[in-house]
Amino acid sequence: MKDNKMVVTLKAITTEQQAEVLQLAQASADFFAEFGGGPVTAANVGEFFTKLPAGKENTDKHTFFIMADDEPVGFIDLISGYPRPHTWYIGLFFITPEERGAGIGRQAFAMLSNFARKQGANKLRLAAAKENENGLKFWQKNAFVITQYLEDFKIDGVAVPTYVLEKEVWVDVFVG
Repeated sequence: MKDNKMVVTLKAITTEQQAEVLQLAQASADFFAEFGGGPVTAANVGEFFTKLPAGKENTDKHTFFIMADDEPVGFIDLISGYPRPHTWYIGLFFITPEERGAGIGRQAFAMLSNFARKQGANKLRLAAAKENENGLKFWQKNAFVITQYLEDFKIDGVAVPTYVLEKEVWVDVFVG
């Protein structure tokens, strides 16, 4: 699907779409296995819809499909007001391997950033595994700055060396 003229959009995910999320996650099993998530199962995909940091509620969680020409090619997990009131945390952001490098992530991130800002965010935050060099390059290219290094950040009980990155989102990000 690598076509510079494709239309990229975000579409809210409902719990009824777990099978679609599972299918996308299985297509990206490399991502989960390499960066601490372990094998992709229906149970851990179910957590995508329910897992929240302490003190957060379901209304704080926003999940989206990344769509390219109306086809789901990835998904996003976003938590509002975490860990601080106007900071939004990107829990997951990935695109299937065959769609990476086509500019889809850049466009989807711009839309996500604008969405969060319009809802009151002034900062985005995420954690990226130290070994995820491509992910780190992507986030730094999108103006994220490393703010912390955690040697034993836990992902599903496994210690994964991780960077915490942040970016301020005061103005609309150009999409196009």
